[in-house]
Amino acid sequence: VLPSFEKMGRWAVKIKTPILLVFAVLIIPCFLAQSSNAFRYGTSGIFGDENTQVGRETSIIEEKFGRENQMVLMVPKGDLAKEKLVVDQLNAMPEITSVISYVSTVGAPIPTEYVPEDQLSQLISDHYSRIVLTVGTDTDGQQAFDVVNRVREIAQSSYPDAYHLVGQSVNTLDLKDTVTADNITVNAVAIGAIFIILLLTFRSISLPILLLLVIESSIWINLTVPYFADTTLHYISYLIISSIQLGATVDYAILFTNRYLEHRAVQDKNHAAMFAVRDCSISILTSGSILAVCGTIMGMISTGLIISQLGFLVGRGAVLSMILVLFVLPGLLILFDKVIYKTTSHKKFHFHCSEV
Repeated sequence: VLPSFEKMGRWAVKIKTPILLVFAVLIIPCFLAQSSNAFRYGTSGIFGDENTQVGRETSIIEEKFGRENQMVLMVPKGDLAKEKLVVDQLNAMPEITSVISYVSTVGAPIPTEYVPEDQLSQLISDHYSRIVLTVGTDTDGQQAFDVVNRVREIAQSSYPDAYHLVGQSVNTLDLKDTVTADNITVNAVAIGAIFIILLLTFRSISLPILLLLVIESSIWINLTVPYFADTTLHYISYLIISSIQLGATVDYAILFTNRYLEHRAVQDKNHAAMFAVRDCSISILTSGSILAVCGTIMGMISTGLIISQLGFLVGRGAVLSMILVLFVLPGLLILFDKVIYKTTSHKKFHFHCSEV
């Protein structure tokens, strides 16, 4: 049913120069943009908009009662004057709508011995005084994180390394700090592992670099779309697509490169790239189309924010990987043909006398 893809191969080789120029222009801005996305790290907004029951009910509650975000600051008990200083500083923050503590409800001048034990225990324990903060921000986002950092600064100035701050925003900020730091290590290890596998497979130094460049670029372009669309991306979607797209679509580049090397043993570089496009298009388009269709359908149907985002990312990523492998990779292999020849062992390359 499908036609021959030889014409597409000729066309891919013919337009390789403008394609590579566009690729070179886009790659750096896309790399910078994909890491500058607005991310959500916690459960805020995880159920999407009013398409879900949880989203609708949350919207009604916030419309009726406003949005609240509570945190609890635990400080060493005993020094009520110092505690009052901290509470006054917290009250001065515009984002904090209320502060509940011993000094703000009972009063610093009143000794704790005059307060009934059942009421006192709600604010003061054996070692700590509890300060409950109500913050008028979301539990996620830069504004909430700024409040957490400011509260930590206030507590640290009076109780150096002797306080505890808990709450959903605090947990989310800790999660952000952890996963963003880990992501650099995880990506480096993943790329390094795939580089070694490709190095052993092709016995080449240059080919793993070119293949990873193509697939990583498709990931960067994919993640650039939410940035320019001004869409908040959940960080778990960012982590998953970075792994899925790399692992699932690097096979396209491996298949194409294998065909290129097979034809390169008996053909010049242009014909080798053209025939590689012809031979691989059906396999790449079949696999990539299945991934693209399934991902897009999941994105369209699912009302869960993370699942929907991930579906669109998978679908779009598969399409981008196919395009880059079939149109950018041929040009790169042709451009760096002599470099590949000199850095690849146990491979035969066909050269005319004038090329040797």
